Amino acid sequence: MFFEVNSNRAHENLEFQNAEIYKQYVKNLAAEHPGIDVNHIITLISAIMIDEEFYDKIEISKLNLSDSDRDSLYGLLDNNLLINKTIKLGHGISERSVEYLYFIFDEFRDFCIARELLIRDEKNNDSQYSCFFSSVTKMMSNKQSPLEGILKYGYYHFKKA
Repeated sequence: MFFEVNSNRAHENLEFQNAEIYKQYVKNLAAEHPGIDVNHIITLISAIMIDEEFYDKIEISKLNLSDSDRDSLYGLLDNNLLINKTIKLGHGISERSVEYLYFIFDEFRDFCIARELLIRDEKNNDSQYSCFFSSVTKMMSNKQSPLEGILKYGYYHFKKA
């Protein structure tokens, strides 16, 4: 209903401006943290979430960062983009700690995931956006939380195209 009501409007809905705000925010973070490729980190996190079809958190170890990149990432965590949390798992000899990364804001996570899905299709010259729509379909079938945000940012992207 929201999309139909706004489909023929020339002005941008305030809610859609979040996409531009997020793009600028990432650009600003990258400028503030030249020691780490912020765009690459966000892309990696989003890609892992998409590939694993799990959108709550990822293990930091899956980013395969060098020690210096990991230290730079910890500096980035202070900017309220991502948070990390160490979880104790197992008992006895299987006891271990696993460090996870979370996006602080679900809407920012949804923006990043939508962006990654759209970029994948564009890199593959897929004008049907098969990756985007198959991922959305899976999310709908599995009742996963990023669905609404990803649809919103997909709509914004296609409206701007």
